[in-house]
Amino acid sequence: MKKVKFIFIMLLLALAGNMHGEELVIQDFTIKPGETQEVSIELNNPEMTLIGMEFYISLPEGVSIAKDEDDEFLVELNSSRVTKKHILEVSDQGNGIFKFLIYHNQNAALKGTSGEIISMTLTANETASTGSFLGRIYGQVFAKEDETGYEPSDKTFNVTIEEEQEITVTAKNYTRKYGEANPTFEFTTEGGTLEGIPEITCEATATSPVGTYPITISKGTVTNGKVTFVAGTLTVEKAPLKIGGGTYTMKQGDALPELKAVYEGFKNDETEEILTTKPTLSTTATSSSDPGEYAVTVSGAEAENYAITYENGKITVTEATPVKITAKSYTIKYGDELPAFEYTSEGATLSGTPEITCEATSVSAVGTYDIVIKKGSVTNYNDTYVNGTLTIEKAPLKIGGGTYTMKQGDALPELKAVYEGFKNDETEEILTTKPTLSTTATSSSEPGDYEVTVSGAEAQNYDITYEAGKITVTQADPVTVTANSYSITYGESLPTFEYTSEGATLSGTPEISCEATSAS
Repeated sequence: MKKVKFIFIMLLLALAGNMHGEELVIQDFTIKPGETQEVSIELNNPEMTLIGMEFYISLPEGVSIAKDEDDEFLVELNSSRVTKKHILEVSDQGNGIFKFLIYHNQNAALKGTSGEIISMTLTANETASTGSFLGRIYGQVFAKEDETGYEPSDKTFNVTIEEEQEITVTAKNYTRKYGEANPTFEFTTEGGTLEGIPEITCEATATSPVGTYPITISKGTVTNGKVTFVAGTLTVEKAPLKIGGGTYTMKQGDALPELKAVYEGFKNDETEEILTTKPTLSTTATSSSDPGEYAVTVSGAEAENYAITYENGKITVTEATPVKITAKSYTIKYGDELPAFEYTSEGATLSGTPEITCEATSVSAVGTYDIVIKKGSVTNYNDTYVNGTLTIEKAPLKIGGGTYTMKQGDALPELKAVYEGFKNDETEEILTTKPTLSTTATSSSEPGDYEVTVSGAEAQNYDITYEAGKITVTQADPVTVTANSYSITYGESLPTFEYTSEGATLSGTPEISCEATSAS
């Protein structure tokens, strides 16, 4: 390859001397200090087919061919006018002079006759002097397929270095909420057209606390020379955080539920742990509150990065599960001790013990009495109480006719009722009607048993039954009444007859008679 290059260069030198019409030109251009400008090298070639060329470019002071990051000159062949076999070499000759060489072998021709053949990027130093300057493209030697001899041409072009306008590039200010992503930072320019894009950075992130942060703006890809960069400000404001009191349901009589705050708006996966002061939740509802709705108020929370608002919660107190408490009913006899009053309950589990009272006592008269049941120590709500009834019935009272014994001929004994069943130390005095006792027996009744009947008694608190009594008439004690015997003389008056008795006491006077007379 080096040999081919050497032969081609020698050929170019050998061709120098004849004038043919081909020439390279650069159009006049304007550039500003600190900027770059793409400039074309054009070929005017009306007749011949070329296979290579050599020439020089002289640029004004402060203007040069720019380089890329690999320190290579930013110069390119026009791909539509050269083949892939052509090679372009550019070398810095110093003092603003650059040498260009396009070469290959004699069989690789440049395509076309006229037009842009090379593009290059020129740059002006930021300190370059402004004004109009002359540039040169000279020493133009062309290698042709079938021509020899060439007289190099010398072309000039005007380079105007304009005074760089002062441009102010200002980063825009932004405000966002804590926890949000940064906006797309933008900028404004004043004073001229900005070439390139400045770099804008800000140290704030979505997790940065509330405060102000500089939005730094720097050169980036800006190629303008006189640029002033003005930083902006990102203001991070408190994010909205809503704290609610929550929603609860409880039955009347139940313990209050645990009140827990409900949060809406935390950022960056944060929780209530970041609050510097936790909220206070309160309600007027209690376990004894009537059914209804009660507010749960929230207050007092504090957080560095949040603007806190509150939303009341709500406790709905529903009616307690009903419980029905019923006093049992009882029936007793007059004069009995009162029973131990009990109750039954239906519905919710009963908490506590109801109070049960009754005005009746063991001496209360026959009738019905309320067994009154009320709350007592019961703590249930929605409780209903149903009274019971104490029924006092008449006590059984048995009235008997009694048992008697009499001897035939004796007077009837006094008949007295015999009572069984009186209560509360009562006696026959409480009878509203005394009983009647009767018997068929008399003092002259033959020995035997005779019934004593009882009837007619009345009493407020007693259910009276009767039991007949009995009189037993026994044989009377024997008595012997003996008439005394007498002796008289015929014709005498009869004596007064007398008698004697033995045995039972003689009641009455026996009759004594004798058929004899004084004349018997």
